[in-house]
Amino acid sequence: MFTRLAGAAGAAVLVAVLTSCSGAATEDAPAAPDPAAQARDAVRATFTGYAQALLARDFPGACAALTDQAAKALVDDVNTKNIPARTCDQAYAALYVTEAATTLDESNRTVRVTDVTVDGDAATLTYTGSVKGRALPPQTVRAQQVGGRWRIAPAN
Repeated sequence: MFTRLAGAAGAAVLVAVLTSCSGAATEDAPAAPDPAAQARDAVRATFTGYAQALLARDFPGACAALTDQAAKALVDDVNTKNIPARTCDQAYAALYVTEAATTLDESNRTVRVTDVTVDGDAATLTYTGSVKGRALPPQTVRAQQVGGRWRIAPAN
């Protein structure tokens, strides 16, 4: 009889230990990272870092946040406005000595990301901000993962 009780008690203790261990492991174990949330956060960080780089006049840093195609599109765009530039950082430097700098700064200071949608290695980011004290309608920016990093892509 003692053997049966000891065996039953041992089994009960084993069940209690296993149950408490599995509960503790679940409570203490970090949640598995959500790849979709990580991608959205990375896209958001790229965009806000880009805006901060422009505010700091870190034009090479801002250009590093762009895809090669987006950087080329920027240079082409400023050249069509008779602003000479051969590189992305030259294009930003030229833009930021014009009267547009105040508007660009206000927009970058007030930017607020409202949505990020990721689909594989492409993403769409929506943001708002203000210019001359007026709220901008929601703006959309594309992003693309290049070499493991998210970068701002041309609008197409």
